[in-house]
Amino acid sequence: MTIDLTGADRSMLLFEAGDTLVETTSPRPYLHPIRSPGGTLLTEIAPADHPHHMGLSLALPDVNGNHFWGGKTYVPGRGYLWENRHGRQQVIDVRLGRLGEKHSSGNVFSGRSLDCTIDWIGADGVTQLIEDRSITWSGSPPGASTTMAVLSWSSAITPRHDAVISTPGARGRVGAGYGGIFWRFPRWFTWEVFSPEALGEERVNGSCGEWITMHAAPLCASQAATGRPGVSVVLRQRGPYVPWFVRTSEYPGAGPALAWQESLRLPGGRPFMFGMDALILDADLSTAAQVERVLAEVGWGQ
Repeated sequence: MTIDLTGADRSMLLFEAGDTLVETTSPRPYLHPIRSPGGTLLTEIAPADHPHHMGLSLALPDVNGNHFWGGKTYVPGRGYLWENRHGRQQVIDVRLGRLGEKHSSGNVFSGRSLDCTIDWIGADGVTQLIEDRSITWSGSPPGASTTMAVLSWSSAITPRHDAVISTPGARGRVGAGYGGIFWRFPRWFTWEVFSPEALGEERVNGSCGEWITMHAAPLCASQAATGRPGVSVVLRQRGPYVPWFVRTSEYPGAGPALAWQESLRLPGGRPFMFGMDALILDADLSTAAQVERVLAEVGWGQ
């Protein structure tokens, strides 16, 4: 199942149910392609380095012993091994709508929304979590001073019974507490990352900045000479603030990490809510001051 959420501007977003993915990827719904208003592709699926990375998706390495991330499982003292405990996320209900809102800054954004219910089914066929997910995709109108797209993602996961969410970071692998909403960026760009307080992967990874920015300059001098800008994606969390998981050297990806150094314990029957917003611009924002000016323009800085 594919649902097109593309708006009136040139930005693009497709929702894929993921029901045709192979078992070892921990099949799940994902967003791909995501394109900037200028047409730049900002997601990658099934890359050679990590075939289980799927555009923008919600993935968790371990829920009560079930693997919802894809690929191998981290085993302390032994590294990554195939354990064949992969679960899957099954979309069981989808509701579509339209979005039209005026931000506090005065800017008017319009687009589409998608709400869905997802059944997280473990390797043994037993449901571990029920998720209610909401996604909105909107763009600034033609003639706006800055052309941008806004993606908002909200999730509420409710365990059927008491649940323990774990990660390699919670099992002792330093700097690898990944698990949550995760954006896999295309590897054919040279990406850099910064936050209000830090610059570069080593310092941003594991930090708890209010926002982070992934940006890529024009690919080469000839491209820069044509006036084609770079691209920037500003990410901010909604819900409990947790450390950011970031990669730019081995591969490009980023997202909030729900269980960075300690397992997350959730009581059965009680929803746990979190989310992430993304501001996408065809511009090479390379300083915190530049980002703060844009955030103020869309009302995020207030």
